[in-house]
Amino acid sequence: MFAAAVLLFVRSMPGAEVLVARDLSPFASLDAAVRDLPVSSTRSYASVAKGLAAVAKTPLERSRAAYVWTTEHIAYSLDKHRDATAALADLTGDCDAHAAVYASLCKALGVECVTIAGRVRFAVPPGTGLSGYSKPLAEGQWLVAHAWNAVRIDGGWGLVDATMGGGSSPKNGTNAPADDYFLPDPAVVATDHVPNDVQWNLTTAPTDLARTPVLRPLSWRMGMSPDTLSADARRDAAQIVLRPKLPWRKGLRASLQTESASLPDRVLLQPTPDGVELRLCPPGPPSLVWLGLNVEGVWRPLAGYPVTGPVAGRLPKVMTRFYDSGASLAGPYEKVIAAGKPAEIRLRAPGAEQVVAFQGDDLAGRFVREGEFWVLRTAPLKGLLEVMASYEDPGKFQGLLTYEVR
Repeated sequence: MFAAAVLLFVRSMPGAEVLVARDLSPFASLDAAVRDLPVSSTRSYASVAKGLAAVAKTPLERSRAAYVWTTEHIAYSLDKHRDATAALADLTGDCDAHAAVYASLCKALGVECVTIAGRVRFAVPPGTGLSGYSKPLAEGQWLVAHAWNAVRIDGGWGLVDATMGGGSSPKNGTNAPADDYFLPDPAVVATDHVPNDVQWNLTTAPTDLARTPVLRPLSWRMGMSPDTLSADARRDAAQIVLRPKLPWRKGLRASLQTESASLPDRVLLQPTPDGVELRLCPPGPPSLVWLGLNVEGVWRPLAGYPVTGPVAGRLPKVMTRFYDSGASLAGPYEKVIAAGKPAEIRLRAPGAEQVVAFQGDDLAGRFVREGEFWVLRTAPLKGLLEVMASYEDPGKFQGLLTYEVR
């Protein structure tokens, strides 16, 4: 009934092939059909499987249907309902329950499935219920007990993580947007999943996990690779600079995640001639800076880079229009400008008709074009200095970034 030509056998392993599904669009009709199935109050695995089997005929379709049903209906709750029967009864459970529900549905549908016990890598906020399930990997990074699955289809093994795919895992944050963890590339999964039995890596694991960027399946499905997402790093007293070899695209965003909060105002993301540049000012302990896409207002992480603070610098406040327009700052990168002293602000602003600076309601200066840059030379007064640009409408200015003048 549904298109199934989505499997790609990527490499051999002892006794089997490893399979992945890069393009999930052929599953769109199947996914919709699964979501439309009624959920009975007297459900059992047999009754749920009967409904799924009515819309999914092949082993591949049935393994996908079980994944969609689990991620759609089982809500995440830490330490609740590890038992598959109890999880099905009230549609709630932790990662063990998600893996058990998925495995039980696969069994009822005649699909071979195993549950993988192991750990998943991320920063643990102090005092959360996860601390009892965690062990340190490196300063600011932890390995937390986790469970996921592998399915066998057409002689090949592929990985499935219904907890991470459900979007309510402790890693993503409750009700966070989900990535699709159905048959991703094992090389991507291995950047943060560590099985107790190494055969279920289905690939060669990173040799230095703590220094490896954390990759998400979305990055791989968009054609990115660990090589393009690797980043050369430079550090000084004021900032850390990362340069992934990734083409700039509209919607790219970055956020610095510490152990206790997300700090978007300590990150500057901008295009460069050969990729993108991340300028960071982590305030203290080791943390992750996430590079992701804003898709119709939804944050979709692509890769997380381990960074270690503190550094002394602070960055200018950057507005949404700065990112959406593909603007980039050539300096200064410090948030604070000295009052009454000469300063030069230099930036690229593609498509801008005018670039100006305001202090309060007063025009503080107009930028002039010098080659590819807009440049302002000024000696500002104390207060906020707002850099703004006009585009199609020359009388309508939109904020790009803000400095503090002290």
